[in-house]
Amino acid sequence: MDDVADQEKLPVDSKSHRGQPLTGVSEDLHRPNGDYIGSEAKQFGFRVALITVAAAILYALISLHWPKFSRAEVFFAECAREMIATSNMVTPLYHGQAFFDKPILVYWFIIACFKTFGISHFAARIPTILASAATIVVTAYACRSLFGWRAGLIAAMALATSFMYLSFSALCMSDTMLVLVDTITLILMYAGYRAPEKNELNFGPSSADDNPGTSSATVNSGTLAPRTTNWTRTKLWSLAAAAMGLGFLTKGPVAVVLPAAFFIAFLIVERKLSLVKPKHLAFGALALCLIASPWFFLAYNANGMEAITYFFIRENFQRFAGATYDTHRPIWFMLVSLMGGFLPWSVFLPPILYLSIKQFLAQRKTKTPLESSHIQLYLWMWVAVVVGFFSLSRGKIDYYALPAFPACAALVGLYLSKWIDDQNKFAKTAIAILNVALIVVGVGLGLFLSVLPYPAAVSPVVVALVPIAVGCFGLTKLFKGKTFAACVTVFSGVVITGSVFAAVAMPVMTAMQPALQYANDIKVAEKDKPIPVQTVDTKTNSPVAADTTAATVIGTADTPGTATTNTPDTSAPSTNKPGIFSFDHNTIGQNVVGDENSVGIGMYAGLEHWIDEVTFRTGREPIKVGNVGELDAFLSTPGSHWLMIKNVDFDALPTAARARLAVIERRGFIPKSLNPGYIFKNKGNLTGGSELILARSK
Repeated sequence: MDDVADQEKLPVDSKSHRGQPLTGVSEDLHRPNGDYIGSEAKQFGFRVALITVAAAILYALISLHWPKFSRAEVFFAECAREMIATSNMVTPLYHGQAFFDKPILVYWFIIACFKTFGISHFAARIPTILASAATIVVTAYACRSLFGWRAGLIAAMALATSFMYLSFSALCMSDTMLVLVDTITLILMYAGYRAPEKNELNFGPSSADDNPGTSSATVNSGTLAPRTTNWTRTKLWSLAAAAMGLGFLTKGPVAVVLPAAFFIAFLIVERKLSLVKPKHLAFGALALCLIASPWFFLAYNANGMEAITYFFIRENFQRFAGATYDTHRPIWFMLVSLMGGFLPWSVFLPPILYLSIKQFLAQRKTKTPLESSHIQLYLWMWVAVVVGFFSLSRGKIDYYALPAFPACAALVGLYLSKWIDDQNKFAKTAIAILNVALIVVGVGLGLFLSVLPYPAAVSPVVVALVPIAVGCFGLTKLFKGKTFAACVTVFSGVVITGSVFAAVAMPVMTAMQPALQYANDIKVAEKDKPIPVQTVDTKTNSPVAADTTAATVIGTADTPGTATTNTPDTSAPSTNKPGIFSFDHNTIGQNVVGDENSVGIGMYAGLEHWIDEVTFRTGREPIKVGNVGELDAFLSTPGSHWLMIKNVDFDALPTAARARLAVIERRGFIPKSLNPGYIFKNKGNLTGGSELILARSK
């Protein structure tokens, strides 16, 4: 992106146009040379493409080299896999039970990728990567139309490399898709706010009331170019409602409640609530229902009212109220999540907030509204609504702040672009610190790789030199007065460092997660044995067990450590709806259908969090084995038996129990979730002497 940095050498008049907030979308048309307009548009598109592709490559590398689902990821991937296995595209299934934690759209996207690329971790994450890339593009172009091309590029870079956005762009979850539809919704809402009510040839609005986002001074100056618009307020707000409908199918009511509440609050603050007419509400409701309601009707038809009630009451109202998901986090948790998650670019947010408030109060006092004030108010109110809404919830989770990230990126783009023109000392100092941070990260990465128990594919010294070189390059650009080039270097450094870490360090860390390889080994060893699958009852469209052999239950809550057998009634298809309100994550891994062809996979105490991962890889649900009695019951069932157990637990087993098991393999493994505190505490010794044993019954 050297050509981007060289644009700082352009004449002052062109430079100031790009750095300062624009008066309106149409001001981009006021160029002395029409060819330059087209050239700038092409250059901007090329640069946005570079940013987006670079970010997408980073997300893809992380996805490829971290082949373990997080706890939340596996819900989506496993549901999609089971829906394919049962040929059921309406009811999400998780361990054979109806699972209405989230709506259907994300599952459909994952299913499409599974059918196209095969069932894998990376395929499950492709929709998220694409949604994240699309949000970067949308944010860049929205900011360009409002603030100029340089602000659009900075916003795209800030969003793409903010820590939490980067992390969740490589995960199989619905949150980045919600960010995309929320961003589109907000853009369409604001465009509708500024649009005329009817189609017209527009030489500039006759009054500020006709175009509420434009000041009277702008109207009288005649700076707006003549244009014919077919994008009326009704059309744009109807499209916004349709986007909310997609959001509803992605994440649920929050995709409608949050944007609607925010926009109403914005109109009230701007004293423009009268812009909303009954026809807007009618068309908007129609668009939303046309998008969102068909699946809910199908889900109701297949599962009854219980499914709908479960989704709206338990997974939305009770989640917000904390009746089922009380995380016991303080009210300021979401603000900290926003600031921490938006690093490194969040260092600019406090001064931006101060200046935005100062500008807003000044223009209110002089009663000469500026368009940039309207836009900043719009963006800050969205940030405040997202953070405030979830701060009131008892079920606070850090990534709930993600929908506010594009607005934060837009604000950073606006002010950083202006500060670059002004040679602002704070901006230069902050960018210098961020480049120094790259150098520090490079040193830390080299030290981290040097203490890993397995050698990396690339020398730690070489890996460390990459971010160090990028950071030093950024500092040299900054000392030469090329502040924007140093800003680009921060983005490049994060992308390059993250990509190197994913390609070099993550494979080594994966080697210390032997349960992944053990699951693959079991699948290969038992490939000729049938995997129990479910079919769908044609009368009820509900999944029922296809295997009608005796069911053996290991370690249930009523009879821990015992095995009981019952024979299901096979005289008629089951008419029971799949479990919904009765669904309990703690029951996963307790039931198995056993015969001489069955394959039992036991997960000993402390390894329960691997059950979902092993299920996804093998197609068979492992069994929780919590003590010696449950182990004995597990080994007494028909079929073959595999067991994953920690070395300390294996050594503590009675001699008779160990005699029934043949150790196939034992490897060092990471016993806890990785975090900087754990790494530093153990001085890089990630396994801490722990081993994971794969054993098989003799």
